Amino acid sequence: MEVELKDGDLIRTGNATLKYLGPNNVEQFYLDELSERAKCDALTGLFNKQTFYTCLERLLLRCKDLGEPLSVAMIDLDFFKRINDQWGHPAGDAVLKEFANLIKPTIRPTDLFARWGAKNSA
Repeated sequence: MEVELKDGDLIRTGNATLKYLGPNNVEQFYLDELSERAKCDALTGLFNKQTFYTCLERLLLRCKDLGEPLSVAMIDLDFFKRINDQWGHPAGDAVLKEFANLIKPTIRPTDLFARWGAKNSA
């Protein structure tokens, strides 16, 4: 039996329930926005560490399949802890934001630019 799905229809298959969101559904726009925000570092707007890992894994596989080289550069801001300690975390945040804004224009669309963050950040 064929049935045309309408916005908001629920589809049950086994133990899973899926929800059909039609075109221009505001809920879909909301979910897309949440998904994008989950990929990025809120402070700098750069990709976060988890997104970096995911993208890097794909890039490594692609380069291996195509026999192409892959370069990775990591940048460490010297004495950054000293900025936080001496002038506080808001000053450190400002430094990170400004650094990201300085580098962003130099990054090609095909490059991956992400914030690695502290040891315990995800």
